[in-house]
Amino acid sequence: SVKYDNARKELDEVMGGKILEFRGESIFNKGKEEGREEGREEGKVEGLLDLAYDGTLSVDIAAEKAEKKYKVSKEEFMKMLKAYKPDDNLMQG
Repeated sequence: SVKYDNARKELDEVMGGKILEFRGESIFNKGKEEGREEGREEGKVEGLLDLAYDGTLSVDIAAEKAEKKYKVSKEEFMKMLKAYKPDDNLMQG
């Protein structure tokens, strides 16, 4: 933000470039990284949903993998699977 940029410029001049990161920036950057990681895991769970949905992987195996790797309970996985592509009537158990 402009506030950090101005403060960084002033402090950088005073301290000779030794500022690493402001606390607010640190918190913001940590939050961004956590969001990226969560997004990657959601994408992987969605991949398992897709494999279970189209029959490439059995529902039980997909749910087991989701639980072991991504801490998604079988119950939660089944709820997600039921809500997955709700307009598509192709799913077969």
